[in-house]
Amino acid sequence: MTEFARLYEPVTGPGPRGTGTLPVVWLHAAGLSAEAWCGRAEGICPDLPGHGTAPRAVLPEVAAFADALLPTLPQRFCLVGHSLGGMVAMVLAARFPERVAALVLAEAEYNPTATLRLRAASMAAVWLARHMGPRRLAWFAGIGRQNATRVALRRQMAAVRPEGLVDAFEAARRFDGTPLLARLSMPTLILVGRRNPVTHPQARQMARRLPRARLMVLEAGHMLHSDVPDMFFGTIRAFFGPYR
Repeated sequence: MTEFARLYEPVTGPGPRGTGTLPVVWLHAAGLSAEAWCGRAEGICPDLPGHGTAPRAVLPEVAAFADALLPTLPQRFCLVGHSLGGMVAMVLAARFPERVAALVLAEAEYNPTATLRLRAASMAAVWLARHMGPRRLAWFAGIGRQNATRVALRRQMAAVRPEGLVDAFEAARRFDGTPLLARLSMPTLILVGRRNPVTHPQARQMARRLPRARLMVLEAGHMLHSDVPDMFFGTIRAFFGPYR
């Protein structure tokens, strides 16, 4: 099993049944890095632009993030995206539906400014990133979490370059994936955490609008992969099994 792969250094590993026929690409959330999947994810785990060792994107837009990842992608693969990584995953899957065998969208919204509440939250995230910076935000990110998880989250967020974090939240604020939904024809699993209801309305809408989607609610918050890692990774491996 691989630990993680930095941008432009893809590493492949065997599938959950040892077949290895199709790799899995894992896209992390804003403020984290490929290390988010460390020790659990098998496949290709790039850093998003401005995170980890990756350079910034040309523009603070989700489409530009997707462009930056293209060199890391195999010809055909399964795709996982968490939060901002889910938005990037939507762009990639809509552009290349013939290359994405199956898709997992974890705590991802297709239009983060669709309602006044979401718009306010999105603008607040950009403001906080600009004025507080990664290190201060990292401290808040760990509140209420178990010690090992708290340490890992704070370490990853504190390591993000300030401009990279601003780019990430600005890209999410600008994103409107509504036109992409009609092109997401591949089998899709939508995962949300019960303790983070802000993502639930759009998750339900995606589950209704995507032709081959299903929705699953996990007993977790926004950080599904660290709140309930066994359930999160086990569910994804089981879902991808028939398509790899």
